[in-house]
Amino acid sequence: MTAGVELRVYAELNDFLPPSARYRALWRPARPHQTVKDVVEAAGVPHT
Repeated sequence: MTAGVELRVYAELNDFLPPSARYRALWRPARPHQTVKDVVEAAGVPHT
């Protein structure tokens, strides 16, 4: 089993995702020692 994070993006932040990934839960793999912030940014959502 691969370690990962299930992301749910709300409201205007969905605009940063491709249309096929908006308004639903997304599974993103995560490497050891990778932060949730890094996973969220890799999905295309800025942290600031």
